[in-house]
Amino acid sequence: ALATMFLEAHLDADAEAGVIETGVNYLRIISPVYSIICFIITTVSYTGTFIAHYYAGGHQRQAVRAFAQGLWLSGLSVFALLAALLIGNFFIRASCPSAELMRAELAYFNTTLPSQVFATFSAVFIGYYTAERKAALVALAAIGGCLANLVLDPLLIFGWKPVPSLGITGAGLATIVSSALTAGILAYPFLRRMCRWARRHRTPTEAAAYLPEPGQA
Repeated sequence: ALATMFLEAHLDADAEAGVIETGVNYLRIISPVYSIICFIITTVSYTGTFIAHYYAGGHQRQAVRAFAQGLWLSGLSVFALLAALLIGNFFIRASCPSAELMRAELAYFNTTLPSQVFATFSAVFIGYYTAERKAALVALAAIGGCLANLVLDPLLIFGWKPVPSLGITGAGLATIVSSALTAGILAYPFLRRMCRWARRHRTPTEAAAYLPEPGQA
């Protein structure tokens, strides 16, 4: 509701109609591509099921292995996202009714797609922390990303003082930054734990010792 009020205050009727037309056409063209992206994220997220299963059963080593496999799968998903980028560009260029509309849709799609890389890694960490019963950290990361997007969207789209107006590209950049912030909040505690592990020169199989026992926070 706040975003709608903000747009209505800054756009005239013709501009608002153009925004609606762009959005409808964008969804019509890009829906198949984003279906692929959602499939990737859902597949990666399912590793959290294995992490929780092993962790609840007291099998910490298997839980760590499932987590590592999820990270590898997230890394490999970059190639699938690159393919989605090429497919999406093809559909947009082939289906847009006007050059202006095509430029707007390409700018938004090419800018927002990299944010899906952060989304896949976040999905693995969410499964990991859910198994550790650290739902508060997951909620904090989600809220932090949403608040960042809420602030950055109007700031980067319309500009303010030293910040230039970037239009539709600004909306994409806001999505990237907010997704990266969410992933960063989730990754930071884990990276700290791994740094402590590295300083103690433990073998990889001993990494499971850094998972608390089931039932502990």
